[in-house]
Amino acid sequence: GLVANGSINVLGDMNIGGFVSIAAAGPLAIGDATRAALITGQNVVVSAASIAVVNGSALAGSSGVAASGSLSITTAGNLSLTGGAVANAVASLVSAGSASISVGGTLLIQGGTAPGAAAFIDPQAPGSLLSVSAAGITLTAGSADNAYAAIWGNGDIAINLTGSTPPQFKPGIGVNRDAVIFANGGTISLNLQCAAAPYPCAAQAGNPLTNLLSDSGWFANNFLAGGAVQQQFVPVSESNGGGAIIQTVLGNLLPMVEQIIKPVPKRAEDVVVEDDTCQ
Repeated sequence: GLVANGSINVLGDMNIGGFVSIAAAGPLAIGDATRAALITGQNVVVSAASIAVVNGSALAGSSGVAASGSLSITTAGNLSLTGGAVANAVASLVSAGSASISVGGTLLIQGGTAPGAAAFIDPQAPGSLLSVSAAGITLTAGSADNAYAAIWGNGDIAINLTGSTPPQFKPGIGVNRDAVIFANGGTISLNLQCAAAPYPCAAQAGNPLTNLLSDSGWFANNFLAGGAVQQQFVPVSESNGGGAIIQTVLGNLLPMVEQIIKPVPKRAEDVVVEDDTCQ
């Protein structure tokens, strides 16, 4: 586990073979204006005062987090993902299993300025569940083709907005310059009612990320709005098999993690990670 009383800057890839825990009392930066950084592991738990994922690399690739099991991201501040300025420089939070995203501030997803420089959240396995809680959500497409901004997955998506404004969708003009929330084969549930226009609470059909159009709004088999939505999918142990999900409260998560991971190998006011590979 990596714990800091201040900030953590991850400026190179962290390849961890099993359970990953990262906790910062200050901001967490993954990548920066000139570099990409990818944190990989099985079940991944990340918390910080704010989180920024940036892909500033001069090469194609991903900046962010990739979990082969489940993923939990928690911040009291804003969470931002920003695609890059070269082709296929992606900013993403990806898991094979279910994912939980809890944001006290605004979730900001911004596509990049080069073709394929998308920014997205995506639990990939069929039937994976995505739970998102935030004060606000803004998705802004990039200025190049296929530089979409998306929250999507291959299962149900539950969105709990603690503010009063429905998600804001800002698509571009071109090929797949999308700003979408897309539950591929699943149901989207939202705790708020949507405005009648321009993005009514109605699911559109098809796959917006492959149809060569620049789409915006909601895509799913079904759409449920105005009901109570509870965040519920968080990984809590190193040995939960890469996919077993426990219903819990995120406020109780870090004490549990601290009991699981002993000793903590790194503790500092501020931490900079250049490269770290573990088996």
